[in-house]
Amino acid sequence: MWFNKQDSDEFYPPKDEYQRKYRQAFEGVVDKYLIHHCDDEKAKILIYIDPENDIDWIMMKDPLNGKDELIKERDKWLANLNIVQASPCLNLSEKNIMKFKIMLGAGYESALYGNFDSVQSCIDQALLFLKARNKEQSRYLILGVSTIIVVLSLIAGYFSAVFSDEQIVGLELGVLGSYVSIWSRFGKMNLTGLASKKIHYLEAFARLFCGGIFAFVAILFIDTGLVLKDITVSNPWAYHCIVGFIAGFNERFVPSIIESFTSNVTEEKK
Repeated sequence: MWFNKQDSDEFYPPKDEYQRKYRQAFEGVVDKYLIHHCDDEKAKILIYIDPENDIDWIMMKDPLNGKDELIKERDKWLANLNIVQASPCLNLSEKNIMKFKIMLGAGYESALYGNFDSVQSCIDQALLFLKARNKEQSRYLILGVSTIIVVLSLIAGYFSAVFSDEQIVGLELGVLGSYVSIWSRFGKMNLTGLASKKIHYLEAFARLFCGGIFAFVAILFIDTGLVLKDITVSNPWAYHCIVGFIAGFNERFVPSIIESFTSNVTEEKK
């Protein structure tokens, strides 16, 4: 959301006399969060987060005045900081975005004063925080949507009395097996959190949907006697539940059955 100055004043009025004074001293700037303020004989600098969550700064008195080599080096570090600031954080909460910008703001402060040794450390720490929060949010989105879908499907199955049907209950257990698979494999998944929320929702739905498909296909293979025909069971309902859950949990279960079946058909033709 873009703010004009009047809107910014309305949304972020001065909290106290100190904030009102430094805003007036720095051209009436409106800050959402103050990172650093200095106004003395050596430097006059304001570093802040604006209403659009961007780190900005105003320098009226340069602490590196006359030190051309240091100024050139500072410009390089400021360019790097600007690139890092543009890192995507599409799905993060306002709170985590602000934390990331505050951590990065310490790097701007060090760069503007010529303390270049600490800038890279600030960048690294901010990026580590951003990566962890993006991954965390990705897990939250996928698990959240998956949980809602599974709970709703179980409730719908219970009230529509479909659990008495062996094949339908096997399909339900396939969805449940896929959900458990998602939960158990999160540590091995390479999540970046850079995709949109719609992609996360679609991935969660697709995984559960494929789990149901795998369960349905596995049950068809077994009921038709194409595979595991020598196995006898005393409780077909429980058998369908177990097969459905395994098919949903292990995505290689049904493909391995298909490969085994097709290889047998090929050998018979020979």
